[in-house]
Amino acid sequence: MAFYKTHVIRAGETLQDIATQQLNDVSRWYELVTLNNLVYPYIVPTNKDRIKDIDHLLTVGDRIKLPEENSISQMDINKYSKSEIKDIYDMSMGMDIAVNIHPDYSNGSIDELAYMYPNKSHNDLAKVSGIDNLKQSIQMRLMTQYGTLPYHPNYGTHLLSIIGDKMNNDTISRIKIEIIRTIKTDVRVKDAKIAQYVADGDSFTCSVEVTPMDANDEFNMFVDLANTGQMRFE
Repeated sequence: MAFYKTHVIRAGETLQDIATQQLNDVSRWYELVTLNNLVYPYIVPTNKDRIKDIDHLLTVGDRIKLPEENSISQMDINKYSKSEIKDIYDMSMGMDIAVNIHPDYSNGSIDELAYMYPNKSHNDLAKVSGIDNLKQSIQMRLMTQYGTLPYHPNYGTHLLSIIGDKMNNDTISRIKIEIIRTIKTDVRVKDAKIAQYVADGDSFTCSVEVTPMDANDEFNMFVDLANTGQMRFE
């Protein structure tokens, strides 16, 4: 798998300038046209001009792909901009269909716990990515009985089997341990801890601090995924 090197377009630059400076050959400017799917006049002065054909024009500040590849195994996070790292981070965190999880379902039916909802601006289901996808994933893990998800026998939590047990110190310890264990089964979670909790009668309420992998960790996971087709679990 390979990723193209890029160049941020500066004011006054033309494709010929970029080909000369970045590729050492002015005649390769047309390779930039083909690779970036551009149409004449290729680079326009303002975003207002670019909006006329946003898919085929670039402007100052845009990142243009160069016809030179970086092997995935040679990728170095230090060579990427903050915006590129954010894109890689979001890709590593993944994307999924957005699910509306009811904040208080104590009086509702199981069918009302979570449901998919449409994207109001598109004729499609809404999507969730990056950190928001991780948050949703954690919520879904904590709502799923361990072993009930087809083809994923180790997915979910044992919390539901604790429901009905007498609330004492042993039960509280089991609940806390199982919450953290469940959350940490997500490879994108670096650490998790119970921030505070209240055990009152037969109920248990807590808040959990979750630390996701940082950019370097996610970058390495992204490289592993690109090279092997699967995430590394440690």
